[in-house]
Amino acid sequence: MTDALTFDLGLEHLDRDDGREDGSRTDAALRLTWAPSEDATLYGYVQATIDRDGTLDANDRAGIGGTYALANGWTIEGELSDGDRGTGARLLFRQDRGESETTYFGYELEPDRELDGIDLSGTDQGRFVMGGTRALGPNLTAFGENTYDLYGDYRALTSAYGATYEVSDYLTYSGAIEIAQVEDDVNGDFERTALSFGLSYQDADLSATGRVEYRRDDGTLSGSDRDSETLLLVADLAYEIGDDRRILASVDASTTQGQGAIVESGDLVDIRLGYALRPVDNERLNLLFRYRYLEDTYGQQLASDDDPGALQRSHVLSAEASYDLTTDWTMGGKLGLRLSETAADASSAWVDNDAWLGVVNARWHFVHNWDALVEVRGLTLDNGDTTELGALAAVYRQLGPNVSLGLGYTFGAVSSDLTDIDYDEQGAFLNLVAQF
Repeated sequence: MTDALTFDLGLEHLDRDDGREDGSRTDAALRLTWAPSEDATLYGYVQATIDRDGTLDANDRAGIGGTYALANGWTIEGELSDGDRGTGARLLFRQDRGESETTYFGYELEPDRELDGIDLSGTDQGRFVMGGTRALGPNLTAFGENTYDLYGDYRALTSAYGATYEVSDYLTYSGAIEIAQVEDDVNGDFERTALSFGLSYQDADLSATGRVEYRRDDGTLSGSDRDSETLLLVADLAYEIGDDRRILASVDASTTQGQGAIVESGDLVDIRLGYALRPVDNERLNLLFRYRYLEDTYGQQLASDDDPGALQRSHVLSAEASYDLTTDWTMGGKLGLRLSETAADASSAWVDNDAWLGVVNARWHFVHNWDALVEVRGLTLDNGDTTELGALAAVYRQLGPNVSLGLGYTFGAVSSDLTDIDYDEQGAFLNLVAQF
């Protein structure tokens, strides 16, 4: 609005079906920010539920907050809000001593907070946090953080420490250790220890990151043994062969060994390899070839259901192409093949579940910063000798050179992702697309 006054508008839609809260809700929020000086920022916001159904509660809320730069590099941040979902608060002090050292401590209370696997008993009293970073040399930086959580009768003290070491301008190593002790009079006590090691490499043509983590839990949950060991691996790679070609690869893998009924054993391996081509002499054409291997013995879960879904071992091959007919019209297509075995659960037999996928779409740039997309999908299941059809319609708004936001609706149960074997695609969606 002016150099000192900013107005923001937000919209959120929630659709939930988890047995505790079922239904949908749409919230709208307005925020006004005032920066009277370089050292101070003040803001206030209001949020209201404009539509809801089912058993979801309303989410009306109002709050105020701000930041202020104190002396000697200290900054204070705060926010206080209240509404249908409870009281929210945050107070954080932070000191920056150049690039060599930072310190922070504070308190935060999130309204209607949830912790995975923990049922709230009593009143959530928020959590305290304290941490910082320090340069131990020109290439070595250490960090640490301690949190004390007061989630009703659940008490958790967590300490995390680590370091990053820049070997060169291209290569960086990092390592961390996390130790947590939980006291819970209702669900049971347990301890967690986690160790991780990572690396990052980047030069003009190659970018690669990787991290491996070992995690051990010891304790009980609701009187049952929850001891488990988990090993996780995450890696990404991007290599530019030339101005018109690029190779992309990633690995996400985990294996869990559970000792009781609370934590089940399982494996997840997700390997992706892609080859992208955009000919220099024909920039209207874009091609993408991909291979993916997915082994999931945990069980794919629906976003609205806590129960594990079907297991799978899948090889997926796909080829995608798009062509700019004019500056306003782009045609695209995709052909995919899935060779897979699936099982309803860990006790069921594995059966073949091969499939073919065909996709055709058209994108129309009808006005400045606005695009419309129409897509038709066809899925053929070999084992049932059946074909399913689906469609998609969406409108996208360009928010910047590399970011766009889309709102649309999917008709039918066909997904463009062949590893999605839940077939629950129908419904409205909000899609944020970013290019890097």
